[in-house]
Amino acid sequence: MITGAGSGIGRVIALRFAGEGARVTVADIAAKTAEGTAIDIADAGGEAIAVHADATDAAQVDRMVTETERLLGPVDV
Repeated sequence: MITGAGSGIGRVIALRFAGEGARVTVADIAAKTAEGTAIDIADAGGEAIAVHADATDAAQVDRMVTETERLLGPVDV
């Protein structure tokens, strides 16, 4: 799970993790940019899901973790 992964440094980190073979949750408060990063990862042969989440909201973080575990399996990094 990488927060702020829709743009900037978070995006670069998400792309790098995916390039190294990680399944990535692209989380961002901006849903469209998260989707864009996830699509770019998939287009490059990686596996990613986009989750619209505000990392300052505990309920949204809980949902992000639940969605990640449901769709990608346990979090290990």
